[in-house]
Amino acid sequence: MNSTNFEATPLFFDTAYLLRYLILILSAFGLVTNIIHIGFLSRILRSYPISIGSLVISISDFLMFTTRFTVETVEIVTFVDHRNCFGYVNRADLLFKFLTESIYFISDNVINWMIISMCFLQIFDFKRIGESIWTFKTTATVALAAVFFAALFVFLQIISAGIVILQLPYSECSQENLYQNYMENEKNWMTDFANTMNFITVFSIFLERGLNFIFVFYLIKLNWKSKENVKKSNCKLICFLHLSFVVTFIFYEVVNIWLFETKMAGLDNQDNSILPTEITILIKCIGATFRPFLILFLSLDYQKTVREFFIISTGQSTVKKQF
Repeated sequence: MNSTNFEATPLFFDTAYLLRYLILILSAFGLVTNIIHIGFLSRILRSYPISIGSLVISISDFLMFTTRFTVETVEIVTFVDHRNCFGYVNRADLLFKFLTESIYFISDNVINWMIISMCFLQIFDFKRIGESIWTFKTTATVALAAVFFAALFVFLQIISAGIVILQLPYSECSQENLYQNYMENEKNWMTDFANTMNFITVFSIFLERGLNFIFVFYLIKLNWKSKENVKKSNCKLICFLHLSFVVTFIFYEVVNIWLFETKMAGLDNQDNSILPTEITILIKCIGATFRPFLILFLSLDYQKTVREFFIISTGQSTVKKQF
């Protein structure tokens, strides 16, 4: 291990440790807000079908916050006894991290492709004359398809990585980059499968980014020309939801540039990747925290449901009837 890497490692671990507290706080807050959010969205699925997409995003955010809350809690607790440990401390920890990270990546991928599907439907809605394309059946079908294919894709990624991990020697808190070394030095069907999935992943990321930017600008153009208030209202909601992802994408790419510079400086290893990884997770948690409030402020049907709930809860409906 070179001297630069030796000096960088404690700083990266200590800073990442502090970031885990922020992620933990945001995750706890996000869990509460998304539980409430899911409850309100489930009340308007039939009357406001676009909320099906919002519900899928909210459930995925909830799963993301659940996994982050669980993982960061465990990491904070184990940090005392395993200060500079990257990887797993025992077999149970390996299984735990593999399962939680799998759920995290599935929920993250579902969120990304759900918002793209919503943009796609809204473009067709602008082009369609007459009845809105946002029917319960159509929206539910598209949402289920987006969830299925997004989850299936990540599942194949997980399987490809898991097969390679099973070939590695058992090594607690390893700093030897066993996975990277195996992928670089071994040539067999397992590494071929993993490399193919990695290539498809990179391609899907570029496709996803491209579609996001193309769709949002096209929606703004269609929204500007449209004179139908309902379609303009739906488009506004989708665009602002989309904005929460775009901001995340921008910071994500900044972190990727940092990782690339780290690699070019000869510091491409597990130790130096932990801080950029935690920063990326923190950014995603911040974006997810604001999404329920965006829907609250931009959806009139959602606002109406919330008002009716609190009026009934406080008994104001009875008071109004008496007068």
